[in-house]
Amino acid sequence: MAENIRRKIPVLVLAAVVLFTAWMLWPRSLAAAFDARGELSVTVITSGVEVVDMTSKPWQDMETYTVEAGSPEAAAVEKSLEGYSYRLCWDSLTGKSLIEDIGAVSVKLYGPEGDLSVFSGTGKIRLNGRTVRLAGGRSAVLCEELTVLLRGEN
Repeated sequence: MAENIRRKIPVLVLAAVVLFTAWMLWPRSLAAAFDARGELSVTVITSGVEVVDMTSKPWQDMETYTVEAGSPEAAAVEKSLEGYSYRLCWDSLTGKSLIEDIGAVSVKLYGPEGDLSVFSGTGKIRLNGRTVRLAGGRSAVLCEELTVLLRGEN
């Protein structure tokens, strides 16, 4: 009996590892996790460094928008998010909130039930207070889509 149990332990451990890995890597809908149907407060931050007379001067441009619930802009934001999915990463489990190498553009959406921060320089995003990884690392594309949509550019 004891030997039968000893033979099953490695199989059970392997099954647990496979299930945990599948749970971590399973794609989840970004639109389902962030409710863009209510009123949204949005901040688009563009930053960079300007070199003037051999001196580096950092600059930052901050734009704020309010997207009314039920507006065409809200529908466009929701539709844009529907094309993306995310998955958990180690930062999701450890609670690490610092994201490095965020890039030149950041788009932050604050809704009635959560928040979403997308950065152009990394595949990680902040979703409802948790760091997760955007599937395919397409955060630069999502940043561009949201920025164009919010600015009303074509």
